[in-house]
Amino acid sequence: GCSRIFSPKHSIDHRNELGKQLEEIEATRDLIQQTIIQRTENRKQHTLLKKIDQLEQESIVKIRQVAEEVRNELFKCANQLPHDVKKNLQLISNDMKIGREENDFSEIDIQQWTQKLEELKKELQNSSNISIQQDSTPLVTKININYKDT
Repeated sequence: GCSRIFSPKHSIDHRNELGKQLEEIEATRDLIQQTIIQRTENRKQHTLLKKIDQLEQESIVKIRQVAEEVRNELFKCANQLPHDVKKNLQLISNDMKIGREENDFSEIDIQQWTQKLEELKKELQNSSNISIQQDSTPLVTKININYKDT
């Protein structure tokens, strides 16, 4: 619908001009469509996706480091306590053996050995009270998308 009335020659020229304008609009549309296709196909190559992948890997490394440190601390604690208790138990056993062999022990010795053995029992019981506690400070910070107004 043009509002102007053209002669047959001008009508053809006008249609040709409209056709050229339509071709330009279609070319613009095709460029936009091609850009969308390229972005979809190349999204793996997108620098922001690469940044997210990098942050993910760094976070995994941090978590693994902390987990390994805590594991090592737990193993150290779990191995050290029985070793210490065993060592102290051996010392008490030796004192008791010497006292019995030499028939040289008193009520005070019996009380001390009993007290030391009770302490060792408590240490062993307390060793099962070990637990894991999570710090309230996050290891990994949350990442967000920031949209800029243009």
